[in-house]
Amino acid sequence: MKKRVPVVIFSGGSEIVTISLLESFFKEGIPIIVIGLGRPSIIRKVDSSIVDYCIQWPPSQETLSRIQKILHPFAKKSGRALPVFATEDSSLRFLFENREQLSSLLLIPQGCRGMQYGGLDKAEFYEKAHKKVSNCVPTLVIDKPEEIKNSFSFAGDNIVIKPSLKPYSMDLSSLGAKAKKINRKHADNHLFTELSTAWKCSNKWVVQPLLDSPEQGECFFGGIRKKNGEIRGITGYSLLRQPRFGGTACWVKTSQNDEVESIAHNILNDLDFWGICEMEFMLDKDRKWQLLEFNPRSWLQVGLAVRTGINLPFLLYRDLLGLPGDPNTHIKEGDWVNIERLLIATFSGQYGSRISMLRKSYHIVKKSSCKAVYDCPFLCIRKRWLMRVVKRIMPLGGT
Repeated sequence: MKKRVPVVIFSGGSEIVTISLLESFFKEGIPIIVIGLGRPSIIRKVDSSIVDYCIQWPPSQETLSRIQKILHPFAKKSGRALPVFATEDSSLRFLFENREQLSSLLLIPQGCRGMQYGGLDKAEFYEKAHKKVSNCVPTLVIDKPEEIKNSFSFAGDNIVIKPSLKPYSMDLSSLGAKAKKINRKHADNHLFTELSTAWKCSNKWVVQPLLDSPEQGECFFGGIRKKNGEIRGITGYSLLRQPRFGGTACWVKTSQNDEVESIAHNILNDLDFWGICEMEFMLDKDRKWQLLEFNPRSWLQVGLAVRTGINLPFLLYRDLLGLPGDPNTHIKEGDWVNIERLLIATFSGQYGSRISMLRKSYHIVKKSSCKAVYDCPFLCIRKRWLMRVVKRIMPLGGT
């Protein structure tokens, strides 16, 4: 049997995505090189087919040479560059910024053609997307907090602001969430002082009108577009978020939405995208679906696609290597839940009665087809995850 080419995973953040990628590639017999960002990865030493390293993060001047030194022997042994997957924005940013220096070692998906960051930089993405895509939420790019005052005439009385490109530290604590909602009445000097503290995390920011969240939740498309233009993916809804506004989805469910799927396909084709991505859509005042977020990497719920029958990371791996044909896939419906975030949402009071939410959360977890981390087949990973959760709740010291 021919030896498989290893896949490289840059593993940072909570590592939920890393665990999903592990399941995706391990079941197909693909060797894994995992590079922990700032700490050893949670999937280290799980199996003999996994080689793990740890590098300093956020990156320093020595980070690039360290990565090159790690990967060179593997690329030489394989006789080619290796497919790579980023698990959060900072590692994807690093790959795009160092694409040329890493091209002999890593097969980095192109993302959106003609964009330096492939769609990761929101300012770059929306400025170019609006020229080619019709179903795109109106977006204004600003440089200073004071410019928010003039943005209401563009976006209406209720706006949303987001950093264009997240910092390497991924620290958005000064903003309170991934995005901030602002009403014209509250746009005073106190707010601008508050925003000035958060502004340093990104050189540019984007302003968008606040859209109504559909009753069934925001709709998403998660999928891949291959080099030849073929698209594979799933649609569904983000049913619960934590925080409720501007937060991360903690319960999502697949559901076929032909309209959103068609729009998503058009966007990927119009932007000549190559890689894996997630798109989030909301309804405008005319009840038309508009692209709100574009995420050009493996997203938090990528494991749901694998569990529902379409192994998107493995399909992209094959495409990056130029392997012909795809395994047969049969997509079934399912849902994904992040239990810790669901509990935080439950007791936050943002969703009404805590008792009612606790009952609802119990049934969500009980019936869920994909429980992040806790469905992982490796006991040692589940133990490591629980230790991290315990340390976060009650700091025990150590690393």
